[in-house]
Amino acid sequence: FMNILQGPYCPLIGCPPKPGRLNLTPKGGRAFERIDMVSGAGGQTRHMNDYRRNRVPGPTYFFTVRLVDSTSSLLTEHISAFGEAIRLVRIRKPFHVDAWVVLPGHAHAIWTLPPDDHDCAARWREVKIAFSKALRKSCVAAGDERAIWARHFQAHQVADDAEYCRLIDYVHRNPLRHGMCQQVQDWPWSSLHRFIAAGYPLPN
Repeated sequence: FMNILQGPYCPLIGCPPKPGRLNLTPKGGRAFERIDMVSGAGGQTRHMNDYRRNRVPGPTYFFTVRLVDSTSSLLTEHISAFGEAIRLVRIRKPFHVDAWVVLPGHAHAIWTLPPDDHDCAARWREVKIAFSKALRKSCVAAGDERAIWARHFQAHQVADDAEYCRLIDYVHRNPLRHGMCQQVQDWPWSSLHRFIAAGYPLPN
């Protein structure tokens, strides 16, 4: 499953580039601001990881998808089926998986679609259908995707590099926020592990 949710616009394995020195002057001569610190509680600052080298061209979205039953653990119990559903959809409708985390009853993901492509709804609809079919074949759940998935999903287009970095840290810290683990690196179903393997530090 870790291998499925990686790489640019193809279902093949790919890892985020290792952090290093960035060229801060893109084409056109306008320099990016360095985004290293953000304001925390009480006006203090905390270090924020710089994930800009993980970005690819195209519109980037942050998603939350939920099961109808918020107490269900279908997603983590059948994580392979969920990963396979995403792999199949990426073959038909390519997108880059920037970051992800799967909890028992909901998942967060950051995807970048190909330039000029904003069809998030069709991709998530196909993911939900494929996952639901897999559960029916395994006699785990009856009914179509509407009996398993909440009807709507939340989508937010990422505005800039600073928000992109904040959201990746939010995704990776989500299991800790929900009391699922003692340390973020203890949660197995997260893209955090490939970021660590690529040399990024743990999110604060």
